[in-house]
Amino acid sequence: MLERAALAVTHGGNNSVTESLLFGVPMLVLPFSTDQFAGAAAIEKAGLGRVLDPNAASAGELAESAQVLLQGETARLAADLGTALRDKPGRQLAWEVMSAHA
Repeated sequence: MLERAALAVTHGGNNSVTESLLFGVPMLVLPFSTDQFAGAAAIEKAGLGRVLDPNAASAGELAESAQVLLQGETARLAADLGTALRDKPGRQLAWEVMSAHA
C-alpha cells in the first residue's frame, strides 16, 4: 500500500518507518512509546517527515502538517531516498562491502 501512498501517518515504529523510507513516502510521525521518540526526531532532523504530539495535536495541525509534507521539500527528499534504497537494496550493498574486504 505504501508504494502508492503520498504520505504515511505513523507512530514511528520500525516497520512503518523502514517501509516508508523504501517507498519514498514522507512521514507524519505521532510517537507514543519507547524508541519511537528517537526515531521520530531522526526522521524530522533528516527532513523526511514531521513530528507531532499524538496527545496534543489538533485536527488543524494534522492537516497543516500533511499539506507541508506533500507540497514541500520533504516529499522530494523522501522520493529521492526511496529511489536510492530501491536501486541498491541493503543485501546487495552488504554483499559488496563484504566482498571488497574478503
